[in-house]
Formats: sequence, C-alpha cells, structure tokens
Amino acid sequence: MRLYILPLILACAGPAMAQQRPAPPAVAAQVRTADEREVLAAVNAFFSSVHDKDRTAMLATVLPEGLATAVRVGEGPQPVMRSWHWATYIENQVANSAKYTERLMAPQVLVERDIAMVWARYELLVDGAFDHCGVDHFDMVRRDGKWVVYNLTWTNQKTGCPGR
Repeated sequence: MRLYILPLILACAGPAMAQQRPAPPAVAAQVRTADEREVLAAVNAFFSSVHDKDRTAMLATVLPEGLATAVRVGEGPQPVMRSWHWATYIENQVANSAKYTERLMAPQVLVERDIAMVWARYELLVDGAFDHCGVDHFDMVRRDGKWVVYNLTWTNQKTGCPGR
C-alpha cells in the first residue's frame, strides 16, 4: 500500500507545481541590438520591394548568387520543394499582379560579425486576404556595410496556422 501513495502524491502535485512556474518574458519586450535592428530593417525592405513589385529595390536587397526556396507542406505525403535564383524569383514577382503582404511574428535574430539569421513564423496576405502561413529562414550577410538577403527558405502551409 505504501508503494502506491508516493506516486499518487506526485501525480496530484505535478499539475499544481506546473501552474506556479513563471511565464517566459514576452518576445515583444525583447531588447534588440543595433545589428539586429538593421537586419530586420533589411528584411522589411525586401518585403516592401516585393509588395511594391519594385525590381530595382528587390535587386538591392539580395545577393544575386543566392536562392529563394519554398517548401510546401501538408498537401501530400512528402513536402514539395522548389528553388529559384534571385533573378528568376524577382522576374516572377514583378510579372505577378497580386500584392503580397508578409507579416513576421516574433522574429528571432542571430548576428555574428557579418552574418545573420532571421527565423520567424509568418502569414502571407494576397491582395489583403489571408493566403497561407509558415516559417521564414533568412540567411543574411553584411556586404559593404549593408545587410542583404543571401538565401531565403520558407515553408508554405494552408492549415495549422496559429490564430487561424
């Protein structure tokens, strides 16, 4: 009988103890370094150039030898991956009449000297209406004192989007 009492006490105490843990600090309250702010500004400049279909601005925000890679998930047994060199990606964006607005949620930014990474959930609006969500992963480099996108990889999913 004694052997069953301790597990019973632990089973009952566990949920109560878990509820007393302090909540993690809000990501929005995160203090960013100057480099982190500059990296995010470069990402936002990229998004603005895509939204505005501005070929010159898009080219100014990326390194031509990099790649844009989409990984579509949830539509079959295996993810579908597709990559474009930036020149092709940009021409595709300019030729498409839809207006894309991408919103990052709680981006995480890591910077080491002249390289950086941004990782964030996102949602994409097409002509103002929700289209899909996923995760963005930006590889950034600082060239001539300016942060630019080297590679961008993202997932693309229609279901399982937070808050939807």
